[in-house]
Amino acid sequence: MGISATTVSCALRNHPNISPATIQALKQVALEMEYRPNLMSRNFANKQTQTIGVIIPHLQSTFFSSMLGGIQKVASKNGFKVTICLSNEDYQTELENV
Repeated sequence: MGISATTVSCALRNHPNISPATIQALKQVALEMEYRPNLMSRNFANKQTQTIGVIIPHLQSTFFSSMLGGIQKVASKNGFKVTICLSNEDYQTELENV
């Protein structure tokens, strides 16, 4: 096709500098190839992970379960992912998780 990776990337994000015909053609090719964007790469390039990390001491408490449910609900509505780590109330584990 003779199109640069930058042009493809811009077209898939509907960049205004790319013609509508090129965007449509590239999106059709992406669909046929079952292309899925690599969110890790996009986040790295944007210097944003869209991820919230939560460290909790244990899961036995209904408080932490309820809290995690609330965090997940709000995060999801705002386009964030949640990563949960258990510390087992161990300071060194908390440091490693951070």
